[in-house]
Formats: sequence, structure tokens, C-alpha cells
Amino acid sequence: ALVWWLNRRRWVVALMPLAALLLNMGYVSSMIQLPDFNAPAGSHDIRIATLNVNGFRQLGPKSITAAAVAEMMRHEQVDVLCLQEFLDDGEFPADSIGALFSRRMPYFVSPSRYPILDCKYVRFPDTSNDYLRADLLVEGDTLRIFSVHLQTSGIAQLRRHFQKDYNREAPVDSMLGAVDRNSRIRAAQVREIRAETDASPYPVILAGDFNDTPMSYVYRTMARGLR
Repeated sequence: ALVWWLNRRRWVVALMPLAALLLNMGYVSSMIQLPDFNAPAGSHDIRIATLNVNGFRQLGPKSITAAAVAEMMRHEQVDVLCLQEFLDDGEFPADSIGALFSRRMPYFVSPSRYPILDCKYVRFPDTSNDYLRADLLVEGDTLRIFSVHLQTSGIAQLRRHFQKDYNREAPVDSMLGAVDRNSRIRAAQVREIRAETDASPYPVILAGDFNDTPMSYVYRTMARGLR
């Protein structure tokens, strides 16, 4: 709209989309980022991916979905993979999932391209959310990576509940209540993550499913001091 009205020489009207862009520049700059043209050659030698795999249910059988994810990561030449909602069961346990990935990305397991020096798993209290912290040896330096899954907004679950039990859409007040309640939970979780990253003696990479927007308290708190 800004380009359109500037092209039409409607200067006053163009002030409205210009004001909208300026007021939301924090969001725009978080969503649209240019590459670092000043970075020296060879400074991005480690490739990290993060994905909420939703229990490997997207394509039907878990084995099919897990194999597709592993193949995608092999194609993208990923060095470190952070997965959320990594759910296994008796028919498809964790070692079977690991075997699918190790066949396509053998350096993940033996020997690991970046050896894991230490790791820590934490479940947030009173929720099904968690994070995993791992210290990797990367070309002689230790790097601490967090794979985080923060509290969801709860909207999708609430809508499914009302559709299943009452065959109707969830009322607005219920959805707003869910958003408020889960935002508070997410804020408490991110304060714990922030304390962990601040205390890290090593450089930190923070990855995961944050369930929030770049303009939120959660995102700003987590991203403080990080690029």
C-alpha cells in the first residue's frame, strides 16, 4: 500500500501505511531478516534445524513420517537437529526412530560429528512441556544448545473439545481465557529458560517451538542478548 500510494503521489494517504510499518517495525524486523553480508567466509560451518514433529503423525504411520523427516534433514545437510513432540510408543520406540535417522545421517550417532559432552532434560512443572540442553564440542569449542517447547496457546485443543462434546465452535470468552491462562504459564517457563541461558558459561543457541509471536514478552525475554 505504501509503494502504491507513493507511486500515485498521494502523500497524505501514504502516511497511514508508513505509520503502520513504523509502529510494527519490531515485528517486521523479526520476521524479515537480511543475511549478514559482513560475516567472514566459513563462519557458518554448523547447520542447525528445529522442528515440532507432532508425534510423527503427519503422514499416517509414525515410521513413514519419521523417515520423511530424516530424509529431509539429510537433504538439507543438517548437523544438529532439535525435535519437539518427539513421541514414541511400544510399536515404534525411540531406538527405532533413532535407527531411521542414523541410516540417513550416520554422523549423528557413531561417531557424532559434534560429540555431546553433557546434556540435561527438564520437564516444566504441572505441564507437558519441556526443554533439552546439550553441550556440544564444535571444532575445539563448547557450544550449548537448547531445544525448547513452550506452552501452547490452547486454542486448537479448546476448539476440538467443543466440536467433539458440543458440536459447535468454542465461545470467544473461553478462547480468551485459554490465551490468558497459557500466556502466564509460558511467561513462567521462559523466565526459567532465561535464567539457564544467562548462567551458561558457553555460547548459546536457542531453538524450538516457542508458541508465541516475535512481539511477545516471551520472545523478547528469550531473545535478549541473542541474535
